[in-house]
Amino acid sequence: MSPPQGQPRGLARFFLMVLVAPMTQLTFVSFHLQSFLFLVFHRKWPALVGHGAFMVTEHLFIIAALQPIALGPINAGLAYALLLLVWYAVVALLVAHFTEVWCERRAGRPAA
Repeated sequence: MSPPQGQPRGLARFFLMVLVAPMTQLTFVSFHLQSFLFLVFHRKWPALVGHGAFMVTEHLFIIAALQPIALGPINAGLAYALLLLVWYAVVALLVAHFTEVWCERRAGRPAA
């Protein structure tokens, strides 16, 4: 059964953070699952602020750790940063496309 008001306590919260949270890294192309998990894990403002701050620093540390590795004319840190840039651009374009399609369907117009 679900806990009252949907707030896990004790051992349930521990398993939520230890087992479920790391699996969110595997939801690359499922926008429905990503949005559901965002709502599950970001119920309070400290979670939103922490996510914004620590996800950015996580990538900065990865880029710094990859700097010494040479990949031809560039280093692995730059390659990772470029990969992130392309990834977020593709995600933004996909979200914009699917949002437009969803809005058109909700309005009763056929999607292009």
